[in-house]
Amino acid sequence: MTQSHESNSSSGLHAPSIKNGDHLRDANTTNSPEPIHKFIGAWIPFESINRLEQPRVTFEEIPELAESIASHGLGNPITIAQLNEDACKRYLEVVNKVWGTEHTIDELFKTGTNGEKKYHLLVAGERRFRAMDYLKKAGCEHCHEQRIAETCYENHFGRSEVEVRLMKNVSAREALNFQSAENIHKRVPPHEDAHFLYEYWRFVKEDDPEATLRGFARDVSRG
Repeated sequence: MTQSHESNSSSGLHAPSIKNGDHLRDANTTNSPEPIHKFIGAWIPFESINRLEQPRVTFEEIPELAESIASHGLGNPITIAQLNEDACKRYLEVVNKVWGTEHTIDELFKTGTNGEKKYHLLVAGERRFRAMDYLKKAGCEHCHEQRIAETCYENHFGRSEVEVRLMKNVSAREALNFQSAENIHKRVPPHEDAHFLYEYWRFVKEDDPEATLRGFARDVSRG
């Protein structure tokens, strides 16, 4: 993991060196093809992130990951779906069908100004999210030694917000496909992955009777 923070010799802490989403900025050259997935770098309030069911259920070694993030920074920001109210309602309809849940939009944390509601839903990176939450609530070893554990997260990141990759008004199908592709690189326990793929395929086939297993496998990066 590359270091994203430079040492502050006077305090022994780390100050952020990555500017807001610099490494995620879209290319603007006229010769570049239109990207399939558009990610926008941003810093958003930590508490604005809503977590729904994920393919991964088991989250191990969170304190160890938190210590690594405190020491080296967040090399790979978490991925968030930023949805307007209508898009969020459609998103929840699909998630509820796939997971057998009954989430409603009223239970979600929302942000926005001028009457425009925005919802931030975690798409990928829940393990990293939990590790950063650990830093906020428990603090790292260094901050405990310095007796500043209550502000551990802010000590290391220089702010209370979290750096993310935003996917604006992405569909639930696109988000689920992205989650599955992420699990190719960061494998979840086989039984958890199999359960997710089974339930997701059942939804896809019900939603689109013409869907093929080969096409589904391609969409979830399994074929």
